[in-house]
Amino acid sequence: MPTIGEILTDVDNRLPNQFTSAIKVGWANDIIRQIFKYMNKSKVYVFTTVKDQPTYALPSDGTIDLVYALKVANTTPTTTSTQFITYDYAGLEQNLTGNQYYDGLSNNVGLFPTPTASSYEVRIFYKVRPTTLSESSLTVVPNINEDYHDIIKFYILMTIAKSGHNPDVQLANNYQLDYDECMARMFKDEMEKKIRTPLKNSANRWW
Repeated sequence: MPTIGEILTDVDNRLPNQFTSAIKVGWANDIIRQIFKYMNKSKVYVFTTVKDQPTYALPSDGTIDLVYALKVANTTPTTTSTQFITYDYAGLEQNLTGNQYYDGLSNNVGLFPTPTASSYEVRIFYKVRPTTLSESSLTVVPNINEDYHDIIKFYILMTIAKSGHNPDVQLANNYQLDYDECMARMFKDEMEKKIRTPLKNSANRWW
């Protein structure tokens, strides 16, 4: 899989330019964030309760603002008949009532009411942020599907062609067409993927 450094080398070979790696990596981060918004990638983090412990560490790549659902098992151990109770998010200004989760600070999540028993399974569903690329780490591979790496390349090429005091409009338009074609292919692939594997919610599993 190509690294960001290899992508930038390809860009410079196709269109020699005076822009620094830092600037071009910044453009790469811009388009990767846009791709992630469309792909809406997410993960599930699982842990178990500890008696009388109110807060629990979130995964290293997750923060409270990325959490979009939290569910707690109503039996222990978890079995095929276990039901999962949905907890609502409680903001800093809200009173804690019912089953809720909240910002436990220091990248922790809090559960209310505080668990009165151990070993109940908790599932946190959270969105994934893209890894921020840096000009000091050009050996990093962008964490999007390799099939979509051309989107990064053509976006940077298009931006270079549009930039400066004498932009090359024709060249920018050509790269725009390549970029649009790659984006359209990604949209099609991702839509087909969602149709083939819809997210289903059942009492005890997500797939």
